[in-house]
Amino acid sequence: MLNVYSPSDPARVFVWSGSDQPGFVFPELDPEGPWGIPALQARPNIGLALSGGGYRAATLALGWVRALHVLGVLPHLRYIASNSGGSWFNGALSYGGYPVGAFLGPYAPPAALNRDALASSSLLPAGSWGDTVAAKSIIPDAVKDIIGDLFAPSHESVGGWTHSITENFLRPYGLGLQNSSITALGTRGEVATRLAAAYPGVPLYAAMATPDRAYPIVLGSIMDVNTDRVFYPFEITPLYAGAPARFPGLDPPIGAGFLEPLGFNSPAPSNPPRGAPAVGLQGAVNVTPERLVPLATYLGISSSFVAQGLRPASSSGFTLTGTERLQYWNTLDYKGARLSFADGGGADNLAVAPLLRRRVKHVVVAVAACTSADVAAADWAVAQYDVAGLFGAVPLNATQYEGFKEGITGVQPDVWNRALQVFPREGFDELYAALQERLREGRPAVHRASYTVLDNPGQAIQGGWSVDVLWVINMKVDAWEEQLPDDTRDFLKHVRNEAGSDMRHYPYINLYNTYYSRELVTLMSQQASWTTLQAAPELRDMLAQAAADTPKSPSPSGTAAAGDAAGAARVAPAEGGDGSAAAPAATATAAPAEATSASGSGPAGGMEPSEDGSTATAMSMPPPSAPEATSSAGAAKVDAPDSSTVEGAGAGAGAGAATTAGGANGAGVGAVAALLTATTPAIEPDVAAVTEAAAQRPLPTAAGLEAFLRQPTALQLAGALPPPPRDTQEGTGTAEGVDASAAGLPAAARKPEVSYIIMNLVDKGARTERNGAGGSGSTPVHIVGPDVTDALAATAAAATGQTGAAGARGGAVRGRAGAWGRGLVAAVMAHCLRRLALGLNA
Repeated sequence: MLNVYSPSDPARVFVWSGSDQPGFVFPELDPEGPWGIPALQARPNIGLALSGGGYRAATLALGWVRALHVLGVLPHLRYIASNSGGSWFNGALSYGGYPVGAFLGPYAPPAALNRDALASSSLLPAGSWGDTVAAKSIIPDAVKDIIGDLFAPSHESVGGWTHSITENFLRPYGLGLQNSSITALGTRGEVATRLAAAYPGVPLYAAMATPDRAYPIVLGSIMDVNTDRVFYPFEITPLYAGAPARFPGLDPPIGAGFLEPLGFNSPAPSNPPRGAPAVGLQGAVNVTPERLVPLATYLGISSSFVAQGLRPASSSGFTLTGTERLQYWNTLDYKGARLSFADGGGADNLAVAPLLRRRVKHVVVAVAACTSADVAAADWAVAQYDVAGLFGAVPLNATQYEGFKEGITGVQPDVWNRALQVFPREGFDELYAALQERLREGRPAVHRASYTVLDNPGQAIQGGWSVDVLWVINMKVDAWEEQLPDDTRDFLKHVRNEAGSDMRHYPYINLYNTYYSRELVTLMSQQASWTTLQAAPELRDMLAQAAADTPKSPSPSGTAAAGDAAGAARVAPAEGGDGSAAAPAATATAAPAEATSASGSGPAGGMEPSEDGSTATAMSMPPPSAPEATSSAGAAKVDAPDSSTVEGAGAGAGAGAATTAGGANGAGVGAVAALLTATTPAIEPDVAAVTEAAAQRPLPTAAGLEAFLRQPTALQLAGALPPPPRDTQEGTGTAEGVDASAAGLPAAARKPEVSYIIMNLVDKGARTERNGAGGSGSTPVHIVGPDVTDALAATAAAATGQTGAAGARGGAVRGRAGAWGRGLVAAVMAHCLRRLALGLNA
């Protein structure tokens, strides 16, 4: 495990203030400043909020986002905001270079989910997020590391909780380096290049590296146990981190602004900017972080539910709970101290507030609910206090409920309501009634509503405008379960009532269950995908409205390069540069993406460095070699088995600065995706005409949509479809007509995209422990791809052979037995830790 990096020299970073005031422009949205991302600004003003909820949230997020990918919505999202388990997923997706389709894995309709399929690697291919989450247990790893920290404390590595997240969720995607920071590509002013020069050899994991990824916002909280509110919102984005709301009465004051992540965790600057306006960019400061804060630490903060629940107040308590203690200073009077950081659930578990702060007018809220709405309204409001809190609807007698004697994670109900409310109170009653109706009818828990946003200074939200919200909530869906094969329905009925089963009470899996079998990951994520797909009409309309509201003027001149507009730039030194004074210039060429057939969701444009690291071109992941593949701009037509027909435009749009204002959508648009993107600017007039015509046609029937999604290219958008489950009778051999070499991920998916940038100023051929990459004396600036050895090795192994379905199912059954044992150990450890932590706080 590489150590953290503690710089000895200061870095020059920039600071923003007044983030809670009218007129503040978030850096990525600045139409002229160097931090503005033109490709992002051209996207429709629509965002996704992924709720917290541990493993449950991390698994459901996979299903929700997979559906958005299948429908062609994902490349058009401006933001993905997340909390806790949703942040594990968001971090790996947004900062990793793994191809999106391969990361998400295939969708399968419920009728295909027989018992063999549940445990098959076909639905959880090697390298996919589902495969990464399945059969992992972070609690024992975290306990082991925490005990090590307790008896041998060290500041040379991250904390135990963060390290466990790193090893289980980030390292497989090349995101495990502790001596790193974060940034974004595609900015107007080559921000990543400037930051990389601050600490040569230190990797910066880059978001927005490919055009099919949104701008990520990870939510955490600053925890002050000596106040009534306890938790104060804290945001982490690729370009800045900080507390958006101001709390001048705290010691030290908190808010209201940000600084670039490279400078976070530093003592307050001795010479803060002077004379700048109170709102907006303040200027640069020179600060020296105690240690660089890696991506893993930010995700650890966002998901530190133990710290949120126990709220430690002593050094030993901090260690036992994995609480991150970091240097923080505000942008009000530049005073700071070492503060405690905790789970973002204390500030907003649904991660809706970050989107409202940015006035995102169309929001998909995906909730990893733990309780069915078939209970009394007050009971559901207490159990789902994260939902009810947004409406100020948590009952004031919530402390009379079991488990809430001390309030909601230590916060009294009235304080909680004031801290979170952003929507009118009556909106909760409407949502609850709609969910009850959906449950009675056996339909998915999906509800769309419009709310007037209320002022909430504690969230830095300015009200008085209307937001369009689509709720997608985890709940039991009879319509989906009725389509499952008989053996799976029988299995689900049994494990729901089985004590010790990881699937007990499915889909309301307990937060403290941190071991998910492959069967559970498959079922839960596929149900989430199916649920989201049923909201295709609402998603189409939301996206159309958001696109209509988005200015369609070309991107401002002066963008860094064509590659930046595509979301990823290859940075090269200026000719004759000596590695110190020459300003690097971004160079890239754009190649048109190809469109697949029925899915119509073409591969995303990315950047591919040459072997010597000196040049690069924009490249597209090859589409699957399917006979029905269309050209880059044509109509896709699929004849479904039930004679229903799905049609749409297959528009392959190469992403580059030369495109229209969209400029960032490397994904082709076709079939259902065409209906969703009817008003999005297209590359060619004939494509626009076809897309507009497609928008006038109704969506296919439910049966037609199911048939459409059974098509191979819709099941695995990143490449060839993994083989179907083996014959259940023999359990050996490959399915007829499927090449064994197609097992697992396709070959095209084994070459990850670039996901971090490094400034190298070492002698040619030298290697440093900090970055693990060969240096080049003649190329002072170059991009290096991530180390994805583990994922690639697993992929290669999957391509050479798989066990039979019967064997896979047996492994899954044994996995449930193992889960029970691990769960027991984890429960005992958690109990002991709680008692010890409470004693330390006394």
